[in-house]
Amino acid sequence: MVLIIGLIIFRIFLPTIVKNYVNKVLADIPGYHGSIADIDIALYRGAYVIKGLKLVNTNGTSGIPLMNFPRTDISVEWKALFKGSIVAELYLYDPELNYVVEDMTTNSAGDEDWTKAIKDLIPVDINHFVVEGGKMAYIELAADPQIDLSVRDLQFTADNLRNVEDENKKLRIIIPTVRVTCRFTDFSR
Repeated sequence: MVLIIGLIIFRIFLPTIVKNYVNKVLADIPGYHGSIADIDIALYRGAYVIKGLKLVNTNGTSGIPLMNFPRTDISVEWKALFKGSIVAELYLYDPELNYVVEDMTTNSAGDEDWTKAIKDLIPVDINHFVVEGGKMAYIELAADPQIDLSVRDLQFTADNLRNVEDENKKLRIIIPTVRVTCRFTDFSR
């Protein structure tokens, strides 16, 4: 009975523990400040949902986040698990990636790899990747006129993704499937 009560209490506090861990990982990225607003964990699906993930250049002056992901759903891909592979499905809903030229040129972190922290948060390979309603922007505030070149309404799906990091392993060729639709906009002011 004590074990069951202990597991229930652990499950109740698990989202807070994971949220604090993720916020610590994101806050420790040199030259950037990242945070999440909330996290939900669904043990029955082997998934967690990150809400309000933002990554901002701490030396930037624009205030525009490099990454703004309102909702990210990361789960185990069950059909691959039944075949003996542990891979994940990643769904991004209305994500924004903003490359602000002025913020990037003032980044004192140099070549620090902020993607390492993101990879640490998803410790398994991603096999199915979906973006729904995304936006990617290239912004130059100092240009005359200002440039805001963006891809909006991005719908992106990629399957059979693999990263090869060990050069000594025999390479298995997997052909990914990628589908993309989007709308281009250019707002020069």
